[in-house]
Amino acid sequence: KEEKVSEIKTWEDAEKSFYGVIRRVEEPPFDGSDFKSSDKFSIYDESGKIIYETKDFGIKNIQSVRLTNPSSWEIMFETDGGGTDNFLKILDYKDGKFVEIIDESETQFRGGYFDLIQYRNGMKSPYFKPSQLVVIQQIGGADENPSAALFRMKDNKFQKVGSIEMQKLGDFIEKQIAENNK
Repeated sequence: KEEKVSEIKTWEDAEKSFYGVIRRVEEPPFDGSDFKSSDKFSIYDESGKIIYETKDFGIKNIQSVRLTNPSSWEIMFETDGGGTDNFLKILDYKDGKFVEIIDESETQFRGGYFDLIQYRNGMKSPYFKPSQLVVIQQIGGADENPSAALFRMKDNKFQKVGSIEMQKLGDFIEKQIAENNK
């Protein structure tokens, strides 16, 4: 309680273990900010050494994901830059440290997100390939026709490759369900 910890996560496999802590700190979220406090997310290795750290107005929903391949080790979490929308960060463990593999400025969302194996023409053994990340970008909540941005792994980072209107996606799903239930 005194440390103002809001979330603790642990990750382990046969070779390594890490733990992450989100705590409220009396530090501005970035240089030049008028705000006096922020959330700080720290990842520690098994010896207690900090190997990754970031601050923002708010940080939440830490989860372990396997986006680049089934044996990969990534951590995804949401940040709140002080507005009404959130952003995604994805970290990958490489060479003894966690590095960001997605440009947070591209991942502003309000409508949610999910990962999806690339079941599409031309993809052989999709389970063993990097997944796609779908981010529903209903910016500011006022967008009457939000879009779903699609991110795929390219040059060791998830990059936006396109988007589709959510209404068109929903209509397509409804059409497929109707055809399959005939």
